[in-house]
Amino acid sequence: MQYKIGDWLVIASENTIINQQQKKTIEPKVMALLIYFCQRPGQVISTDELLENVWQNRVVTGSSIYQTIAQLRKALADKASNPRYISTVPKKGYKLIAQVKKYVDGTAQAANKERAGITQGPTEASKGQYISNSAMFHGRKIQLMAITFVVLLLIIIQSFYRTSKMAQASTIAILPFTNNTESEGQRSLAEASAWDLSNLLNRSTNLRIVSHTSSAALAKKDLSAIEIADALTADYLIEGQVDSLPSGNYHLEISLIRGKDGIQIWSGGSDLSWQQLEQTQLVLLKEMLAQLKNEQIIVKNTDELYLKAQQVWRNYTPETTAQAIDILSIVTSIDDQDSRAFAALSALYLEKYSGENDNPIWLKLSKKHLYRSLSLTPESADSLMALANVQLQADDYAEARRSAETVLKNDQKNLAAHLMVIKSYLAEYQINHAKRALLEAQQQVGKSNRLAFLKAIIGLQSGQLKKNIKLIDALLHEPMPYYYSALAIATATTVGQSEMAYHWGKTRLEITPNQHHIWVYQSINLANLGQFDEARAALTKLNERPISQTFSAYEAVYLAQNQQNQLLALVKDNQLKHSEQKETPTTLAIYGISAMYAGNYKLAINKLRSALQTVNRSYDQLALSSAFYYGSLAYSLEQENRPIEAAQIRQQGLAQISEYNNNGVKLSHLNVYRARLYSLNDHNMALRSLKKAVGNGYSKATLLKHDVVLTSLHENEEFTALIAQAELNKHH
Repeated sequence: MQYKIGDWLVIASENTIINQQQKKTIEPKVMALLIYFCQRPGQVISTDELLENVWQNRVVTGSSIYQTIAQLRKALADKASNPRYISTVPKKGYKLIAQVKKYVDGTAQAANKERAGITQGPTEASKGQYISNSAMFHGRKIQLMAITFVVLLLIIIQSFYRTSKMAQASTIAILPFTNNTESEGQRSLAEASAWDLSNLLNRSTNLRIVSHTSSAALAKKDLSAIEIADALTADYLIEGQVDSLPSGNYHLEISLIRGKDGIQIWSGGSDLSWQQLEQTQLVLLKEMLAQLKNEQIIVKNTDELYLKAQQVWRNYTPETTAQAIDILSIVTSIDDQDSRAFAALSALYLEKYSGENDNPIWLKLSKKHLYRSLSLTPESADSLMALANVQLQADDYAEARRSAETVLKNDQKNLAAHLMVIKSYLAEYQINHAKRALLEAQQQVGKSNRLAFLKAIIGLQSGQLKKNIKLIDALLHEPMPYYYSALAIATATTVGQSEMAYHWGKTRLEITPNQHHIWVYQSINLANLGQFDEARAALTKLNERPISQTFSAYEAVYLAQNQQNQLLALVKDNQLKHSEQKETPTTLAIYGISAMYAGNYKLAINKLRSALQTVNRSYDQLALSSAFYYGSLAYSLEQENRPIEAAQIRQQGLAQISEYNNNGVKLSHLNVYRARLYSLNDHNMALRSLKKAVGNGYSKATLLKHDVVLTSLHENEEFTALIAQAELNKHH
């Protein structure tokens, strides 16, 4: 049995529908649904009824029915918003509203022949007109040979034409996606889907994309797929639609249609939210590319795309990082076994997290792609270096170094691995080890701007300021990953080069304005330069950040303006807001130092002692600063008349400073920490230490003046002179 529904003849046995312009093949389940509707025209059919009779009580979701309805509508060129065939009856089901005719046996054959333009064969009377003699047969034979020759010639010409045409890129038109929702926001989702798919196809294939303006103009006319393709000279068309789901999400359905015959050669769909649009498109693109390959469309070479992504990324801006992510996402859509692409994506998302905006989603995506790369090639250099990057970001410096050293066992000239080893030692303040690793890298790799940069950072941490500040300033004019500018700003701030650190920070924030670490350093340096209004403006960028990430900025600004009590109140308020969180060595130390500044020595002793007892060697921000906290604890104990305990703490602090010195760390502020430890019981040693710090470029005069631990030195003329010299250091 066959049906005629509206303009379409339904041939169930062949899973096809035919009208005057085209013939379409549809999936068996879609045909079963259509036949069920044809048998019940005008009836409202519920989803439960469809589940029972079409799906025969198979375990499927309502979304499966919905997707099949959407496919049927698309095959019939029907629209949910203005239906001619399938109408949605809200909260009840669906109804076939088109006129239906039945054909049985001979009438069906007649209908098929009529549609195909087939007429009856010759009658018995006409057969007598044919003559069969040898002469005529011989003539027919010659004619047949001539015709055969012509046909073969035409085949050769057509084959040549097809070959030459294949060398040219095929053309595809992406028609505006239909919006079957009521909200304007979802209209944007439909538009975004079409535009994004156009960009993805442009990057992943050699297809020529018809302009959206031309496609949109023709889509408004009541034309068949063949007519639209002909008017646009398009070899393929893409149609799509977005529908609302009861869950509040949406359903995106996309079809690929061959232009010459209007046949749908691929369709795919998925439920999604706005946030899942990009990932959903990549999944559907992968399926579509498989079909396009069958159509002999050239899909771009993944090696070329990978190299293009690397080239784009080397500009190191948020825009080029996003572009590189887009390109590599296409690579993984074309080839989901390309582990180097997954490793590169991991590095890119980590770059966004640590360098642009520390949104946890970027870190999550970085780890997701890392795990995929490791699952494919766990011992490759790309996978291991992606792992090392994540380990470094997590402060797991020894493991990051171990991963890089594994790479170097097989490739001693791997620059990224050498850089990682040096970075891990720098993070641990193992300067002597960093120097040896740098020398090894230079011998194996030769010259490199990044090696030169890290050498200059080592120079700063070794106390060699002037020439290395100039070298870093010159190198920062070259494109480099975010890590390097952040390291330069942090190190320059630490050694008291506030003016240069502020200049570098300002340049960096023009590129990545949401990087809170840089705003911390800007606040510190502006306060040190005496620009307090600007420093407070910078603090407003940190309002929503936990105090553990921002304390040093508030400390610099509040102390410079004699607001010690306000600083303690700020810390207490932050503690109350996050009372459900467990205290860490960092938060304990912050509370303790704030209490000391405000003269609450008992509270300071309690918090600082707890912090220094629980601190481990994880080399977080507290590790190098713990010598500072030893001095603060010793001072607080002295104020509470506990000199013996103070002496013990003082010796522990001095021992730690000696350990850092033995590791090659010659930072000027270590001499300030030493002066703080000596300030109460040995003024000469304290002043000698301060003289070394200031002579080595230390410029934080404001902090020296307002540090209560150094109060006993304030009346000393040499101390006053050192403060004046520190002021001069700000501008040299």
